[in-house]
Amino acid sequence: MNIMKSLKVLVMITCGVLVVSGCDRRDLSPAYDLPKNAQSYELIYNEDTGATLIELDGRTYSLFGKLKGAESDDYIMKCLGFVGNDENVRIYSLTDDASLNYVMVLKIDGSANAPDFYRAMDTWQEDILTPSYIEPLGIESWGSAGLIHYDE
Repeated sequence: MNIMKSLKVLVMITCGVLVVSGCDRRDLSPAYDLPKNAQSYELIYNEDTGATLIELDGRTYSLFGKLKGAESDDYIMKCLGFVGNDENVRIYSLTDDASLNYVMVLKIDGSANAPDFYRAMDTWQEDILTPSYIEPLGIESWGSAGLIHYDE
């Protein structure tokens, strides 16, 4: 009788571990993979504006928005590299943005982090095409930067 009770407890613990690990773990498609010889990019904190910036191939990006709706690997064109020394925080170009006006930053370590979208600062106060899944955060430094959303 004690063996049955122990077995039930063991099964319950195993099920609990599987459920919890399933919530914390991402099963990522190859779209999320780092390229060989991936480049590291630093996040820069601007003390004057309080903005977090990324320098990427001669352009400066500033935090702009968050994900509206469900995450999809369909949004990802390719992985551009990672942030600092953390290969789990990755930067991606977007399939709906050939001009690279936006990049997506995502922590892929298994935690339930939503992606952040950074916008190129040279687009400030311009009306640019913005994928419909990007929701502006209303950050003051962006003011009333123009958005033209793609059709949903």
